[in-house]
Amino acid sequence: MGLFDLFKKKPASPSAPEEPKKPALCLDEAVLMEDLPRDLSVEAMQMMHQEVIKLWDVKDENPYEYFEEMEELAEAGYSYAMNELAYAHSFGIGTDLNEEEYYRWIFRAAYAGDPASQVNVAEFYTEGLYTEFVPQDLVEGFRWYLKAAKNRVNQQIFELEDEEFWETGAARDATLQIKKIVASIRAGIYEGTAEQANAILALFEAEKGDLKLDLE
Repeated sequence: MGLFDLFKKKPASPSAPEEPKKPALCLDEAVLMEDLPRDLSVEAMQMMHQEVIKLWDVKDENPYEYFEEMEELAEAGYSYAMNELAYAHSFGIGTDLNEEEYYRWIFRAAYAGDPASQVNVAEFYTEGLYTEFVPQDLVEGFRWYLKAAKNRVNQQIFELEDEEFWETGAARDATLQIKKIVASIRAGIYEGTAEQANAILALFEAEKGDLKLDLE
């Protein structure tokens, strides 16, 4: 190479092709639930829950078996198993880490009636921390808290008395959030818009008769 070759202008390197934009995650109920059974009987859910309990015992020793069999229960329509499957995708239990599958299965579980998943979905919409997958929508978040608070499926599956039902799990968590949001609106310290506050209060007034609101 000659001395002057060092100063020759190098041809510009071709620019890397732009990566295609990632399509928005579809969380539409009709799409997510298209191939999943709906409206399982209480007896069927109780039987499926016994299978879930058995799988907890093998999760650490054989995560792949746990994942495969939990997936079968989820695809058979059991909402609690859908929630378990979502967290398997989130933590890589028996499968690769996959955020999109986590959100898909959490929403499927919520649509199928799992109250804990309904609280999760309410948090996604309310907190605005996961906007890559779930847009922030304070009114939609409140609507999901209402669904979770009124959801009696766990009371039926686990045969809980009313007092125990309201004082544990998703019913309690959702009710406390509902009370907190409504109190902030009435105190004038709500962080949303006036339009959102009015929409939330209208939902609350329509549904409050189905809630137990004396929780501390």
